Amino acid sequence: TSEMLPPLPDNQIYLSLLIGFCVFDESGKEVGIVEDFISNGAQDIMIVRRINSDEFMIPYVDEFIKRIDIQKCQIFINLMEGLME
Repeated sequence: TSEMLPPLPDNQIYLSLLIGFCVFDESGKEVGIVEDFISNGAQDIMIVRRINSDEFMIPYVDEFIKRIDIQKCQIFINLMEGLME
């Protein structure tokens, strides 16, 4: 559980705690649910399961991840054109 994990510096979070969070675009439209994270060696990749059951991947970097609301279990992303294809 999260209570057993050592604390992290400010503005850092264990990615495993974000699994199950709802993902929204910047306009507030829900685009899916965080299903998992993988690493490609250079960065972490967030796997999002869309409402129609397809999935897409988004780099877990500031350019794409705009805001995380821990209390509401929500992640807001910059959904660039072609990202969900």
